[in-house]
Amino acid sequence: MSLGFLVSHSVGGVRVNTPVGVVRAQPDDARALQRLLADVKTHDRLFVHPYMPLLYFLTQAENPTRFSFLAPGMMTSREERQALAELDRQPPQWVLWLPLSRAEFLRIFPNGTALDHRFRTLEAWIEDHYAPVSPEISAAGYRLWSRRNPAAEAVTAR
Repeated sequence: MSLGFLVSHSVGGVRVNTPVGVVRAQPDDARALQRLLADVKTHDRLFVHPYMPLLYFLTQAENPTRFSFLAPGMMTSREERQALAELDRQPPQWVLWLPLSRAEFLRIFPNGTALDHRFRTLEAWIEDHYAPVSPEISAAGYRLWSRRNPAAEAVTAR
């Protein structure tokens, strides 16, 4: 999904009803968005990582952190710890995550060679507490993950 439909006012494409109104999308993008909106409901808690705050807007889901996005070079390990503390305090039901490869990061940010392209502690937390939904739901390359059984987590933590 390119999310190009978000700024497109062109005629054509498939109309998709979203919590913010009707958007138009290419057929593949429309199907992906419809699948995402079938699971993630308005006011659900959702964390989108690392970028793409537009997905909060489209879904009208609530970000449990103060950060619209986390970006290497703009945010430090301090902000990562703050986001993680907020996620721990109010774990969202959903995570949309794009595990960005080093090569892709450098394609997008060619001057970022000195930066670590990941927030490893936060990403490890996601992997420990969430699982990809099946069948797969992806929007703009971001795969939807759902929270593992919170009751089982509480028993495991004891």
